[in-house]
Amino acid sequence: MIRDNGDIEIFNIKSSTEPYSSWDSVKKEKYRYQMAFLKRILEHNGIPTKNIRMNIIPVKLTYDQTFENVVDLEVENVVSMDFKDNTYILKKYDKAAEMFVDSTVTLESFDSDVVLKLHG
Repeated sequence: MIRDNGDIEIFNIKSSTEPYSSWDSVKKEKYRYQMAFLKRILEHNGIPTKNIRMNIIPVKLTYDQTFENVVDLEVENVVSMDFKDNTYILKKYDKAAEMFVDSTVTLESFDSDVVLKLHG
């Protein structure tokens, strides 16, 4: 979303069967890393991200007894992601981010070991 003053906000919708307040710290951190990775991709594509605000919109889903149909959905408050203290942590994503924004990289040349190392 581009605000009237030119500020940019990116919203990522995440669904769960639990409310955001019940998500464990690992799940919350995983989504923080996803948003940080997206920010790195934008940076490597020449888009300044200093003033881009990253947000998650948690959506709580309730299913029927067979888990085939959603019977209720609750959109929770937006959670803003703050990356100010994570700059040094995110350096390991630079190589992978470059691969996603470089149009000369083909799927055949994608190094899956890089992705595996990011998770390890």
